[in-house]
Amino acid sequence: MLGATIFFIPFPFLTSIKEALFYLPVTVATAFIATGRTTVHLQHRHLIFLYIFAAWAFLTAFFSLDPKSSLHDVFFHLIKYILYYFALLIFFTSKARLKNLAVIFFVSASLLSGGLLVYFYVLEQHPLIHRLGQSGLTEISTNLIAFVTTVAFVFGLHLLSFSKASSTKILLFMGLFILCVATASTQSRSAIISLMAGIGGYLFFRNKVATVLVLILLIALTAAITVVRVYEDSIRKNVRISLNLMTIDVTNDYPITGVGFGTDIFGKRIDHTAYNLRLPAGFRLKQSILESHTKEPHGTFASIAVRTGWPGLVLFCLFIGSFFNGCIHLIRSSEDVEIKAWAQCLVGAMVGMLVVGIFEQCLTPVTDMVFYTVVGMAGILLQLDSRPMDADVVTANRNMRGVPAGSSGAEKQD
Repeated sequence: MLGATIFFIPFPFLTSIKEALFYLPVTVATAFIATGRTTVHLQHRHLIFLYIFAAWAFLTAFFSLDPKSSLHDVFFHLIKYILYYFALLIFFTSKARLKNLAVIFFVSASLLSGGLLVYFYVLEQHPLIHRLGQSGLTEISTNLIAFVTTVAFVFGLHLLSFSKASSTKILLFMGLFILCVATASTQSRSAIISLMAGIGGYLFFRNKVATVLVLILLIALTAAITVVRVYEDSIRKNVRISLNLMTIDVTNDYPITGVGFGTDIFGKRIDHTAYNLRLPAGFRLKQSILESHTKEPHGTFASIAVRTGWPGLVLFCLFIGSFFNGCIHLIRSSEDVEIKAWAQCLVGAMVGMLVVGIFEQCLTPVTDMVFYTVVGMAGILLQLDSRPMDADVVTANRNMRGVPAGSSGAEKQD
């Protein structure tokens, strides 16, 4: 059932089904943890700062501009995803199931992307210059489509690198092509940059030359998009700078506790007109733009800062750092080749998500599910790596490294 939950993550208009599929396995997992009927550990190192961040969000909710909204969102947009994390650890207990998780998400994102492309450009007959998703067919904005497609693309790239059957490779190539086209069709710089950054993050520990080539391509694509959308960006740039300056101003007025964890507090409880007047004259927004662009901060990190204060932002960044620390530890220290490879994959997926988060506010139900799925996969890897490997796995790893059976790594070096 949790696999079905993951499959339906990006699909719109299925809220009731997704909620039912989500809460049943999470409730079972919570019961297992409460009764001690699981070997899952609650003290995973890379979760320490997430626990502290959740405690901070809960504590500061009582001092927020809207305590009721803040407490609601702490439980339903943070704590419930921590429980989802442990559900993943309980039900996806092997490398085979971890692979199935990635396959499910890749297939889901590919089908959704293909369906969006056909519906938007073929059935609705929008010209190709229109940005994919503007018709409101998804639960997330056009700029956030890349949050799903980038993670799926990195998963598909990883699956492709370990696939042997020609039919499987063809299907993966098709899915990767669809995801790439869908990402490009959003015509968003953050989308293109996140895709290339995700690929670069994945390749960084695998092939340095390929990483350099990806970075060169990333720079070239960014420059090309900037030239194509120069007029529109000249307007958007001023809006983004003004919104970021306004967000910093609000955060400085509530530096410790923030305005509250509630996602709608910034849009409803802040006097944007007053803060707009406090901006330098050249950055003040027109009233029409102010009303349409100030529902939320423009960026995930800005949103965390204004909602939980500067201490909350530091804790969140420490949590992200602990995620990378855990994956890099697996890449460098794990004796299991598959675990190493999956850790490299998750680094790429997280890099892609963070790039989108720099430019866009990614704290939505869909993006939260994607984010904590990736975090949960890292937890699965850490849990698997802590188990002793059986003889078959040791032999397989030696064969992949070219070490003859019955010999040790030291003998091979000699």
